[in-house]
Amino acid sequence: MTTMNVQLVRPAALIAVLAGPSDGSKSGRAGMLWRGLRARVDEELRYRRALRELRRLDDRDLDDLSLGRGDLPGLARRHARETTGRA
Repeated sequence: MTTMNVQLVRPAALIAVLAGPSDGSKSGRAGMLWRGLRARVDEELRYRRALRELRRLDDRDLDDLSLGRGDLPGLARRHARETTGRA
């Protein structure tokens, strides 16, 4: 069984952080929030691209690699995390 790591953000909390003082620099909380959000979006895009490519493999190719179709989401997620620097 595969578990998903989903982090939910309350819209009110997001607005409060963005509207709050950030010392006028990109290193403030809002800047950190945006960098984190962008990293998550980039990871999700990489995951979806990798999964799409892996799903194009036929059953014979998967058998040669000793993989099943159920292994593909985990493999794609691992690839996405490694390429974005998250382990």
